[in-house]
Amino acid sequence: MAKKSAVPLLLITPIFILLSHYLAMFIHEYSHSIMAWVTGFKSNPLALNYGDSSWQNILYLANVNENVNYETIYAAGRNFFVALIAFAGAGIGNGIGYFLSLYLLNKPSIQQKTYWFYFLVWFNLMNIGNFYA
Repeated sequence: MAKKSAVPLLLITPIFILLSHYLAMFIHEYSHSIMAWVTGFKSNPLALNYGDSSWQNILYLANVNENVNYETIYAAGRNFFVALIAFAGAGIGNGIGYFLSLYLLNKPSIQQKTYWFYFLVWFNLMNIGNFYA
């Protein structure tokens, strides 16, 4: 069996880092937004604040957020819903992303597909990062 070169993986690493970050970040923000919608504090679950066109926002999604008005929820005396909406991002969205990617990483069929496996490693890591962040 011929030894494979690591160069293609090294070259694709920055792309995989960005794509896995984008996917984990949007799952995180949509989870907040959907939970706000489910609890009745948002009319459109897909209406995120996508930020501006600065390079920081385009590269890192620095200004993207769930577009939930927490002050209104606090003013309504619904503190539990504030906690639930806040938890939904990392606890539900990134939790599902983490366990799903962990499950896929353990499948032999995925382990044989080098690029899928490598992307899922980064996606798994990004979900852990969102949980800790």
